[in-house]
Amino acid sequence: TNLLGWVGFSLSGLLELAGIVLFLWIVLKTISRGTIAPEFFENYLKAGLVWMVLGSLGNVIIILVTAMEGVTVIPESYLAPYITSQLLGFITMMILGIGWRTHPEFLGLKSPDTKYQPLLFWTLNLSIALLVAGEVGQIYMPGTAIGWINLVAGTVIGIALLAHFVLINPFRKPVMDLNALGVDRT
Repeated sequence: TNLLGWVGFSLSGLLELAGIVLFLWIVLKTISRGTIAPEFFENYLKAGLVWMVLGSLGNVIIILVTAMEGVTVIPESYLAPYITSQLLGFITMMILGIGWRTHPEFLGLKSPDTKYQPLLFWTLNLSIALLVAGEVGQIYMPGTAIGWINLVAGTVIGIALLAHFVLINPFRKPVMDLNALGVDRT
């Protein structure tokens, strides 16, 4: 029965991954059919979808590794890279992508300067990847200097997120009169 349970569990993970890949394909096909030139915020949305696929793939790997180890409960240490890829990779990228597009519009702000976007985008994504890799390394090499990698990656992620907030700057003066539009900013 244990083998049957792990086969079912593995199958559910693979079906989840297949569904996410299908969703990714549909979204990218839809974006590619657009007639408007791509904007920088779309990179965040695409990166979020890639992180979602990587997280789901990590889920399948966790299931298979624990099955091979004969463990019936997924160890807590295995969850850190999965949660990081989903929380910082998928969710944060989606929030930033949607936020960069909608925030200035909703608050009547001038569009933020995008010249630093490629640097911030790649710094954030590479730091998240480094953090996930460091967390995987801690599973197999606990007590090594890998913890420093996580500290550095986490610090860089924090700085990059702060830089995003500073560039959006929700507290600056609107460029349009929101009261005339019926918006109450109190």
